[in-house]
Amino acid sequence: VTEPATDKILFANEKMSINYNIDCDPVGLPCWQVFHGASSRCEFCPMERLYDEQAEPAIEWEYHNTRIGKWFRNRESLIPWTDGRMVHMSSLWILQI
Repeated sequence: VTEPATDKILFANEKMSINYNIDCDPVGLPCWQVFHGASSRCEFCPMERLYDEQAEPAIEWEYHNTRIGKWFRNRESLIPWTDGRMVHMSSLWILQI
């Protein structure tokens, strides 16, 4: 779960950290840095599409994470967080190890 305006991670479960080989607490860090080793928002980030297609409950897509060499199926959506603000939630499934 990330903050859409800043890309900072609000929550990552243990399975996500394991799948991405994360060995630190990612909360508060930018998702693109933690999960992709990038220096800015990823070119394939679905955030703009999520805002443009607000009528759609979610966007699903597949990608290959070159940092860890795995294929993922993603389900991206904007959801209300516990404090009422809209946040970006990403659900992932590994397609290939």
